[in-house]
Order: sequence, then C-alpha cells, then structure tokens
Amino acid sequence: MTGKEPTIITIDRLGPALRFHRKKAGLTQLELAKLAGLGKTVILDV
Repeated sequence: MTGKEPTIITIDRLGPALRFHRKKAGLTQLELAKLAGLGKTVILDV
C-alpha cells in the first residue's frame, strides 16, 4: 500500500464531482467524452 487510501465517491456525488473537474480542466461535455472514449450521452447521463 502507498499509505493513501482511494476516495470512494457514491453515485449521487459522481455527477457533481465529474462536472467540477471537467470545468476545472476547461473541457466541454463533448470534449470530455472524446478524451474518455465515450459517447457524449454517457457524460450527459451522469
């Protein structure tokens, strides 16, 4: 172990966390989807 435990995010907090970090990175939902190799509807649904 590295001494740092991973953070567990519940499903109800996933959307807001994803949005926060996406905006912090200056990405649109479509840009994030492309970078993640996902369809844009996956990002929109989260």
